[in-house]
Amino acid sequence: MKPPAIFGSSRLLTFVLKLLISAGLIAYFVWQIDLTRVVVALRHTRILYLLIGLILYPMGQVICAVKWQYLANALGIQKDLKPMIRLYFIGMFFNMFLPTSIGGDITRGLYLSPNSPSKRVAFLSVIAERGTGVLAMMILASVAMLSPVGEPLPYWLRFGFPVASVVIILGLWFLPLLLKGTRARLRSLIYDDLIVLWQKPRVGFIALIYSVIFHCILVVIHICIARALALNIPAAYHFITETLASLASLLPSFSGIGVRDGAYLYLLGRAGIEREYALLFSFLWFLIMAISSCIGCIMYLIRGLSPAAKSGMTDETNGGAYAERLG
Repeated sequence: MKPPAIFGSSRLLTFVLKLLISAGLIAYFVWQIDLTRVVVALRHTRILYLLIGLILYPMGQVICAVKWQYLANALGIQKDLKPMIRLYFIGMFFNMFLPTSIGGDITRGLYLSPNSPSKRVAFLSVIAERGTGVLAMMILASVAMLSPVGEPLPYWLRFGFPVASVVIILGLWFLPLLLKGTRARLRSLIYDDLIVLWQKPRVGFIALIYSVIFHCILVVIHICIARALALNIPAAYHFITETLASLASLLPSFSGIGVRDGAYLYLLGRAGIEREYALLFSFLWFLIMAISSCIGCIMYLIRGLSPAAKSGMTDETNGGAYAERLG
């Protein structure tokens, strides 16, 4: 199979616009800082801490791949872990360097189970893996915001974000009930494919545990970057910066460049970090992600895009049917 097409006329225009947004934001931020101070900070950067971050980030991606396999199994698609890890890393590379930030997720959905009738469920497993990750970081950030660590934030953000998180979580919890009796397409997806996540709450809970571990690893990497730059930032505050910067990177841009940097400039600035160091912090974080993503590039060059191997058990097309076998 060939990888999905990336460019069309409209997609090319969208890509150019995103590239211009990212380039414009970076140019604006660089214009506002003293580059001499950035160079001095780079010279005094403690590389050892960055190397620790480079080791930890791929470990976190492996945990995400394990979570993805767990959710796919719960939805009725059983695959070996090793090829799913390879596919996850390739997807991470595509997400980082392709014009669209969801290109890697689409690729994962296409190649998880391309020749089976459960192709739709394969895409839903990717959405569930992503979704549980977002929920976990929202919960962690909300707890940090409500603690004394969140005091530098404005009230509307410090208390508004946790309230919004609670509303979203409650909305998801009661979603099947809200959709019951409707003819919405979403109802079909929930009741035909994803209902196991509500019938067996422990499935979602375990997926959240995997996500919490992953985001804790990301926070440790943030702490390493702060140590590398000799910045005094409360450890728990990184739960806030990592979450809000990740959400900001979903805004129109190329791989989150520019909008993510703007989020770090604002949030670290609230914590008393100077703009030069905040921008350098964001750059080093992107550098760790980009270098780690090259693992997926190497895997893609060696093996290409091949479907995840089956484990010998037949794929189920209905998540509710497989739920009955979960003990």
